[in-house]
Amino acid sequence: MKIIRPVQVKVVLTQQSKQELQEEYQNQLNQLKLEMEQLRFQGKKILHESKKNPDYIRQMQEKLKQEEQKKQENIEKVEFQLEQLSMVSIGTEILHSTVDSEVEVKVGDVWEDLMKGAEIIIKDGIVHEIRESREDHDKVL
Repeated sequence: MKIIRPVQVKVVLTQQSKQELQEEYQNQLNQLKLEMEQLRFQGKKILHESKKNPDYIRQMQEKLKQEEQKKQENIEKVEFQLEQLSMVSIGTEILHSTVDSEVEVKVGDVWEDLMKGAEIIIKDGIVHEIRESREDHDKVL
């Protein structure tokens, strides 16, 4: 019988991948800051719309405030990621994502061995290693 199990995909941090991640985070940060400025501009615009219903204006201001709070949280998250990335050394494996994989299950298999330890290691965009933890304990394919 075949079942689906999770497999971690990890990236080996190289100088190139570290630079790419830093640029990606910086682009996300710039985009979030731009969106924050747009929200603030919309908030000021709503304040100057005195012709509208005061309840409507209050609701819109509350909605914009919530959006600003979400953006601020995302900004702080990306800033934290940038800070953490600067402290990580070249050669470190970083979790990138998790994918699903089929695995053959037979009578007598140890369940924990089937469900743990499968990893795909990527280095500069190329699959560098596949690690499988089965009966022979962490063999490298």
